[in-house]
Amino acid sequence: MENKNSYRLMSYITDGSEYHGDRRVYIGYSLHLAASADGGKTYTPLNCGAPVFYEAADFEEKGVDADGDEWCCGYDKCTMDPYIFRTADGFGVILTRTSIIGKMDSGRVREGDIYDGCVQLYFTKDFDRYENGGRIRLSDKKIYDPSCEYSDGAYLIGFTDSDGNRMEAVTADLKTVSDIKKTDKKITKPDASMFGHEAEGISELDINRDEYDLICRKLITAYNTGVEIPESIEIKAGDDINKALPRRLRNFYSDGGEQYIDVKWDTEGISTAAPGEYIIKGVQQEPVRDKDFIPDRADPVVTKYNGKYYFIATWDKEGQNYCYISAADSIEKLPEAEWHVIAKAKNPPIWAPELHIIDGKPMVLCSTGVPEYGAFVYSHVMEATGDDLLNINCWSEPRPIKRADGSPLGKFTLDMTYFEWNGRHYYMFPICKGKMNGEKNEEGYVDNFTWISDIYIAEFDPSRPDRLISDTVLITRPTYSYERANTHVDEGPFALKHDGRLFVTIAVNEVGDGYGIKLLGLKKNGDPMNPDDWYEKQRPLLSRADCWEEPGPGHSSFVKDDNGDDLLFYHWKGYVGGGLGRITTYRLVHYNAEGEPVLNINKFVDDKFKNVSVKVIVK
Repeated sequence: MENKNSYRLMSYITDGSEYHGDRRVYIGYSLHLAASADGGKTYTPLNCGAPVFYEAADFEEKGVDADGDEWCCGYDKCTMDPYIFRTADGFGVILTRTSIIGKMDSGRVREGDIYDGCVQLYFTKDFDRYENGGRIRLSDKKIYDPSCEYSDGAYLIGFTDSDGNRMEAVTADLKTVSDIKKTDKKITKPDASMFGHEAEGISELDINRDEYDLICRKLITAYNTGVEIPESIEIKAGDDINKALPRRLRNFYSDGGEQYIDVKWDTEGISTAAPGEYIIKGVQQEPVRDKDFIPDRADPVVTKYNGKYYFIATWDKEGQNYCYISAADSIEKLPEAEWHVIAKAKNPPIWAPELHIIDGKPMVLCSTGVPEYGAFVYSHVMEATGDDLLNINCWSEPRPIKRADGSPLGKFTLDMTYFEWNGRHYYMFPICKGKMNGEKNEEGYVDNFTWISDIYIAEFDPSRPDRLISDTVLITRPTYSYERANTHVDEGPFALKHDGRLFVTIAVNEVGDGYGIKLLGLKKNGDPMNPDDWYEKQRPLLSRADCWEEPGPGHSSFVKDDNGDDLLFYHWKGYVGGGLGRITTYRLVHYNAEGEPVLNINKFVDDKFKNVSVKVIVK
């Protein structure tokens, strides 16, 4: 009989180095989870040891930009002591929210903001998505080490106040509390030292087998669980055996998703001239993932057009003064393809070019300067006037994209992308506000946290691509602490369509160890212009924790290969001191049982499923 306590979850916090490479409290002070199937004797960190949930900023608090204009940058928040508990119909997390500056071991905090006497609640069914449960004020003092236990329709909340008193309160609705009093109960924190990164255990929770399986399916990187192979294949004598064998095999994964993988069969010496039976051996081919695919290229976009793959990107060398493009018959040949200049920046730099086929016509979106707007970089469009996309004479001059009334989009816009949805055409792009990194504030100190990059959307008519036909609408901003560990930046949006659904990936933070990719998804029958119709994953889809040999994966795009599979192209920060700038790479996109993209699978074919065989019956 199964021991009901065999399965457990542990919550813990760290110093933040499991994600960033350097200590970042905004990363470490977040909800980490580990799962146990042996009653807590051993634990497996979930989500590659990175947080499964990050705290959000307070956007109601205002900031002031370099020109003295008020704008909403938000007040960075992170999580203290995230304690997990069971609710009447799922799970909850109770925690205190704080803003912390400096490294974790410095202990510096902003007085008046830490432990303000409130606890914050979140509710979840699977620790994958979370619902904000609001805050409860428990004391007029600072509070520490919150806890919560559910029993007989009520919740017992515990906390320690700044005088060292352990207190408890009762609540039925997790909104209002009663009977706050001292208690002699002690809290025991689990040992999380086995996870490294100065991990500190917060709480443990018994779960059942079904809950364990669900949580692991959601939060452990998907892995290959099986392969479907035909029991036998029948062919007629004289038929070509290579045409009869399946070119790809259907593989299954722990997240409920599937993937078709190429297989190479060994048919040497097999003759089908006469009837007989043969066992044909094959080897499943791991999808290509080349971390050094094209060095010195950033913000990569690959577009398939008229049978060729076109590659366009920011070139980190030569001062980013030119827009280059290349083309090849296959993706594998792109690194050797010749580069061609199709635009020279009149007001350098020229950033993040994207080649799109808009209503049947090739166009390039890019960012470059517009001095009359006071813009260091600003979104532009170039239109093809011929078929030779590698010829500079095929392209119009970059034209700045304006609002419907002819005014600029903003002072600093970049990384514009395009998608079509239900017959309508949209631009999505960041608008930046505040001071750029490196500018000095009034006290003379360099301030990297006084500007913010938010993502906007607008509709346009392809017959006039340099003019919007709608207002710009704010869709998302750098809300969670993993987006704000260095700078408050969301940039590089790119659309991905799959099985009737629309997703957008966004690069967050800054180029470096903390760079990552987050996901937006449009709800079923949603309107892209309605912010409420988009949902957001509360942790990155790809970060350094997923691929340590590629520190700082970010700025992504997608293209379908010759098999019809989606490939993710992105850059990572490059080698430190090695002479190379940012580096373009690519990998296969997987889809889980819910149809959402999964970007962090590093191995698609498990060794035990690599070698396959099938019986071929010749009649």
